[in-house]
Amino acid sequence: MAGFFGNAVARNVVQGNVFCTVSTWTPLRVGAANQVNRQWMRIQVRGTSSLALKYSNINADGTFTAAAGSAHDSPILPARSVHMEALSDTVTLYGRAVNKAGSTGGGVRVTVTEYS
Repeated sequence: MAGFFGNAVARNVVQGNVFCTVSTWTPLRVGAANQVNRQWMRIQVRGTSSLALKYSNINADGTFTAAAGSAHDSPILPARSVHMEALSDTVTLYGRAVNKAGSTGGGVRVTVTEYS
C-alpha cells in the first residue's frame, strides 16, 4: 500500500502458498524474503488445523530472529479463516499449525498475499 495516509492503494502484490507443520515455526512470506516496502498481508488458513502466529522484528544487522517456543502464548487463527495484518517489511510473521479436536493433519497450508 502507499506510504501516505489516506492513499491505501496496492502498487505491488505477490501471492503464494506456505505449508506450516505442527513442530516448527515457518516464515509466512512469498519467496526467500519479505516483499520490499510491504504494508499489508492477507493470511488464508486452508484445511482443518488452526494457525498460531508469532512476530519477529528486524535486527540491527538486517536479519530476523526465528520464532521459538510453543504456540500456547500466541494468537491462533481458526481453520478456514482469512486474516489481514498491517505489517511492514521490517516484521516477519511466523506460523505454526495447531491441531484441534477432530484434526489429525501434520500441518496446514496457508495462502499468503503481500501488498506494497
